[in-house]
Amino acid sequence: MDPKISVSVFRYDPAKDFGPRYEKYEVACREGMTVLEVLRYIYDHHTPIAFRYGCRIKVCGSCAVMVNDRPVLACKEKAHPGMTIEPLPVLPVVKDLVVDFDAYHEARSKMRPFIQRTKDASEMPRSLSYETVNKYRECELCIRCLMCDAACPVFRKSPQKFAGPSLLLEVARFFREPQDEGDRITLALSEGLLSCDLCGKCSEVCPAGIKVDEVLGELQRASESRQRA
Repeated sequence: MDPKISVSVFRYDPAKDFGPRYEKYEVACREGMTVLEVLRYIYDHHTPIAFRYGCRIKVCGSCAVMVNDRPVLACKEKAHPGMTIEPLPVLPVVKDLVVDFDAYHEARSKMRPFIQRTKDASEMPRSLSYETVNKYRECELCIRCLMCDAACPVFRKSPQKFAGPSLLLEVARFFREPQDEGDRITLALSEGLLSCDLCGKCSEVCPAGIKVDEVLGELQRASESRQRA
């Protein structure tokens, strides 16, 4: 028989509850069990809690939650006794561990996440160096789980002043794209680029291994070079 562990889960339905609460559940935990499997166990054996998941192979980013105040992918993180599972911070809670991404998607659309150019397509460069493609691809690896935002102390403290590392990474993606002619530096500055202190918390939790702080540091240096010019 699998040993049981005690798990505390954030519960809140804004449509019915006066405020959030934490409920404890006993889970039969086999070796190697993930946080996502724990949540599925609770759903099947205790109560229908609300949580998101998709691919279950660490590439869709939809199962991101907080475990003991640390952002993780539930399908990747191994379960352990005494866990407290919560939704990602800053974003509004829809129900239990499900958060509302509408504000994020709206903000992302305002970043104009597509190649901007004034030249005719036939005039654009057709071949790119291996180094250039790799730099662009690094940003493309983002799975938009928003774990970097959850780990960012600046974003958690002042989301109204700092767009967060996830959206600025989106800006950097097109800044590194040689065929893009948009003014990405001005856009990044308007979204609080200089508020980032490059602490590296975002990179520590990125499941895609992106050095987010280094990318944002590149944007900051580009903005400084423009000011000196």
